[in-house]
Amino acid sequence: MEHIVSDMQLDADAAADVLAVYEMIAEAESAVHGVPVDEIHLHEVGTMDAVADVTAVCLLMRELSPDEVVASPIHVGSGTVKCAHGILPVPAPAATHILKGVPIYGGAIQSELCTPTGAALVKHFATRFGEMPLICHGAIIQRGCGRGIHCACGNEEEPARRASDRSLPRRAEIGRTQSVIPAYLNHRHPGIHAAPPCAGSAT
Repeated sequence: MEHIVSDMQLDADAAADVLAVYEMIAEAESAVHGVPVDEIHLHEVGTMDAVADVTAVCLLMRELSPDEVVASPIHVGSGTVKCAHGILPVPAPAATHILKGVPIYGGAIQSELCTPTGAALVKHFATRFGEMPLICHGAIIQRGCGRGIHCACGNEEEPARRASDRSLPRRAEIGRTQSVIPAYLNHRHPGIHAAPPCAGSAT
């Protein structure tokens, strides 16, 4: 992974974030499988599209440069998930290890809603976990809503073309308070739409 990151020629801070996220994943896999970190083989999380996802998040967070990132409790889902190691309970063992100390909850949705990669990203970047912080009236300056292609209905046979209608919404909001710019992140892949800042509020 260090070789892949070095070849991407990222700035030092973004590269450090990417490596820190993957170090967290590798340590979790090591603990779950009982083998040294340097012997861990990353399956789904080590594919190039997963590396691209992690890198994109790290670059975006550096671009946003928020003073504080407040993450809501993580909805992990329930049931089982198929992966390279077979059928595992949700949340997967590696995700459970990463989410130690993080507020999580399940529910009726029979699907994996928090992967080890997602868990590592939110734990790395979150300043703290809790409810959405107080933002002054009219101070939401950017907001994005969108849907992915993952079907959260628990029916794996449902065609992908219909999955987006049944998937969970993603939302991100960035706003101003009197002293910080908190980022409210709910799930993944937000699209950002500009909105006017709150007049008279400090950044």
